[in-house]
Amino acid sequence: MKVKPLGNRIIIKQDDVPEERVTKAGIIVPDVDGIKKQNVQTGVVVEVGPGSKNKEGKYIPSIIQKGDWVVYNHHALLKCDILTDQEETSFVYISENDIVAIIEKE
Repeated sequence: MKVKPLGNRIIIKQDDVPEERVTKAGIIVPDVDGIKKQNVQTGVVVEVGPGSKNKEGKYIPSIIQKGDWVVYNHHALLKCDILTDQEETSFVYISENDIVAIIEKE
């Protein structure tokens, strides 16, 4: 099965989010009632839509590419679980505008 996002939407395979995180000072911040204390998360882009349309109706391609490792706003996403090859995988659908950064490995 192949899912193609529309417009400037992007599909991301979310990186694992720990149930609790440790601050630099060593303080453990647990997940409280399912609310994560992080506003941003990371993941790998698995599919990119055709882009945004300009005033003339032509598509402006996204600068985000398949395979990019990105940081995105956690509150602006739509989660979806898809069954592929007998394995359930969680994906995140998000607008390109809610991607904060591309992480480049040196």
